[in-house]
Amino acid sequence: NGRAIGQLGTAQVQIGQVKEGLRRLMKAVSLEPQVPELYHNLAAAYRRSGRLEDAQDAVERGLRLRPDDPDLVALKSELAWTAGDRDAAWAAIEPFVDSGVGHPAIAIVMARLCARRGRAQEGIDALRRLLDEGAIQGTLRMDALFRLGDLLDNQGAYDEAFEAYTQANALMRSTHDAAEFSARIDGV
Repeated sequence: NGRAIGQLGTAQVQIGQVKEGLRRLMKAVSLEPQVPELYHNLAAAYRRSGRLEDAQDAVERGLRLRPDDPDLVALKSELAWTAGDRDAAWAAIEPFVDSGVGHPAIAIVMARLCARRGRAQEGIDALRRLLDEGAIQGTLRMDALFRLGDLLDNQGAYDEAFEAYTQANALMRSTHDAAEFSARIDGV
């Protein structure tokens, strides 16, 4: 089962076994080449290992299957940002921004880009909506809080930024639950 192999590969990457995880993710994609999520996870693993061109290729293959997938679009934007192409990073997410940011990964990427585009308040508003809804938890919530803190700090709202950083740091200490992780792996 390609999806199960992909989940195992993703878990290996998350715990630092990147080489082994990449091998499993490549196998998963070869078994189920029509599953966009596998390309996303493969791209994220390539990115983590520093193989940015391979990551971009995996994102593009996933987007050919599902062009409006917000996770793939957000990763495409992040890869453009990493490569130093801020305009391409914004262009990737712009359709989502124009239609109203409703996805956590898009909102987090948008927040990073908004500060550079003179649109910090839009990023702050998008992240606050996302966080107030309570729809995200764990590391994604932590990342959103750190981004919010950065934007608030840049706007001179130091007390609010400090509160966002405090909340993010509190999550950092509690993101790994060994029992929960083992149960999830056993479920694969």
